[in-house]
This record gives sequence, C-alpha cells and structure tokens, in this order.
Amino acid sequence: MQNRLTAVFLFDIMIQQMLKNTTKVDKKLIFQLSLKVLNFKRLVILSAVAAPFLFFVSLYAFLIQDYIAAAFFFGSIVFIIFMNIFIYLAVKKQANSHKFCDNVIYQYDINDEGLEILLSSDTTSSNTTFNWDGIHSARKIGEYILVFISKSQFYTINRNEFTQGTEAEFSDLLAEKLGKKYKGHK
Repeated sequence: MQNRLTAVFLFDIMIQQMLKNTTKVDKKLIFQLSLKVLNFKRLVILSAVAAPFLFFVSLYAFLIQDYIAAAFFFGSIVFIIFMNIFIYLAVKKQANSHKFCDNVIYQYDINDEGLEILLSSDTTSSNTTFNWDGIHSARKIGEYILVFISKSQFYTINRNEFTQGTEAEFSDLLAEKLGKKYKGHK
C-alpha cells in the first residue's frame, strides 16, 4: 500500500513541475528566424564565392570561342543569383502570409507529456497540444529555442521568458525527450 501512495505522490510532484513560458512573436521575428533556419547567410556567401569563379570560367570559354560552355557557365551565374533572390522573397512572403503573426503571444505549458500552447492575439485565440512523439525536432538559435512540428513549421520559445522553471530545465527535458533531434544541448 505504501508503494502505491509513494507512486501517487511522485506522480503529483511530476505534474506540479511544469515549465511555463510566454513568448511574443511578430512577422519580423518569424522572417529573421526562418532565414536563419535556412542558413540563408551561408547560401549568399557560397554564391558570392561561386559566382566570380563561374564568371571567369565563362569569360575564358567565350575568349576561346567555346560559346556553349560560356553560355552554360553564364547561365549558372544567373541561376545562382535568381535562386537566392527567390529563396529570400519566398521566405518573406511566407512570413507575411501568417495572419496571426503580428503581436501574437504564445503561452507554453511544458511537462513530461509534451507542450500545450495557448495562442492569443487581438483577433483570435487557440489552444494546441503536442505530445513529445509529435515533435519533429528542436534547436537553439540565438535567444530562442525553435520547436519544429514538421520540417519547416516551428514554434518560437524565448529562452529568457520562462515564468516557471528555467531554460536549462527545458533544455534538459528536450534532450531527454528528443535525444539527437535536439540541437543545442551541451
């Protein structure tokens, strides 16, 4: 009988040890974090290195009158430049298309079972729950932890805005529940 009471007592303690976080999100933040998730800066640097190389190869091919090779390499330069512009504009359009992203407040209740998310803004409110099995991955970016529910959709948790518990406790919980799918735990 005492083991059963101990188990019930420990269960009650686990429920009480809930982490809470409140994070304010806007379109600008979603846009900046989306670019970081895509490693956009790395794409631009790679393009800045590749484009001049391809330009000189296409110039050399043109000078030796190999017009097909010149056209191919020049086309590669144009492709790289337009691909970067396309990615940037696509991310910006996606961030701007979120109807509820301006001044949205997310309240997170985090425990051993998963995340409960309460979204509230001037125009709407909703409640969503994710079990840990439904979380795709998580990673730290700057002062935020992004919890991905798919490869490209994420929730933003400000590491400095825990109202109950700490970022270290949350990081430990993510490492325990997600294992290698969590990038950012020491």
